[in-house]
Amino acid sequence: MAQEVRQSLSPKAVLKGRLIYRLNFAAILNTPESEFAKLISEIEQDPFVQRLLRPEDPSFKVLTKKRFPNTRLASGFYELNEDRVRSASDSGDVETLLQRHRGMTDLIRRIGRENFEKHFLYRQGSETMDEAARACGLTPQEGKDLASLLLELSVQSEFYHPSSLPPEGEIHYTLVARIEIDKDRPVIFYFSPHMASGRYMVNRDRLPELKKTLNKEEKKKLREVLTKIDWINLRQDTLQKSINAWVLRQHSYLRTGEPAAQAPYTQKDLSRDLKLAASTVSRALYGKSVILPWGDERPLKDLFLNKRETAIRRIGELLSNLPKLEQERMSDEGLARLLFSKYRLKASRRSVNLYRRAAAKSA
Repeated sequence: MAQEVRQSLSPKAVLKGRLIYRLNFAAILNTPESEFAKLISEIEQDPFVQRLLRPEDPSFKVLTKKRFPNTRLASGFYELNEDRVRSASDSGDVETLLQRHRGMTDLIRRIGRENFEKHFLYRQGSETMDEAARACGLTPQEGKDLASLLLELSVQSEFYHPSSLPPEGEIHYTLVARIEIDKDRPVIFYFSPHMASGRYMVNRDRLPELKKTLNKEEKKKLREVLTKIDWINLRQDTLQKSINAWVLRQHSYLRTGEPAAQAPYTQKDLSRDLKLAASTVSRALYGKSVILPWGDERPLKDLFLNKRETAIRRIGELLSNLPKLEQERMSDEGLARLLFSKYRLKASRRSVNLYRRAAAKSA
């Protein structure tokens, strides 16, 4: 039977399937952050999905969450600047938004941030919702309210930390994270709970037994849910891996803040390292920004310097460290040798001449 199926899949059919996959992935990557958070909220509030995340019988738990490495939830999520929310929100329902936030922070204050993150944000254990509530000293209803509030506020998280960057044509930036150095290692602090909580993990070994307990409609629902979760994971994995790859390359730059310490790393390098198409990487970074350890907000796309941008910056630094007379005497050939010996950047004399002029204009 399996052989018959394989034979029935013509190259044209396989190609069509791959094209549909790429188109769907492109659509999920292009979805605005608020709409993406809304999709996650709708999925997790579905009673059927709740049965998969927090089943009464732990043996049927097929969904868990796994935190991304080097990540945490930004402490700013627990704080509230009412003026910022009022100026950023165009929903017209600001008071409801503020009340929801106060309701959540009051509950978190009661149980403590550590308990909240362990039992409601990361949810890595096998406990039910009622068990999570009891572990935190909450009533079952308070536990459900807290989980619901968390999902609702995830959708609104960009209002608490709106980007300070002006729009660039059609690009309106969404601030997704703050990068800090903690004990000499970089950490990504996400503002949105759905990114901080990590990716979904599907225990596929338990699916056959679970399916035996489901009717026809529930089996169809399960397939739909798992497909949506695959898309969500793809998007979140791509963004997280992109930021993390850059962070790991730029430890010296993040620690010192010195432009000269920023290592050459292009989007092409990133796509090669992640084994992803360049268009996928570009879409993952599009319209998103981060705050660097010294407080500057930067578009993610601008953090990946190409060879030309890196060379211009390095040449500007090399010349600025020379006395005026030596700058004038330095030939393009000499500057090319210096560029290679200090930064291992190869460039022809002609290219160095062009980069030199560009560095002079930007000085």
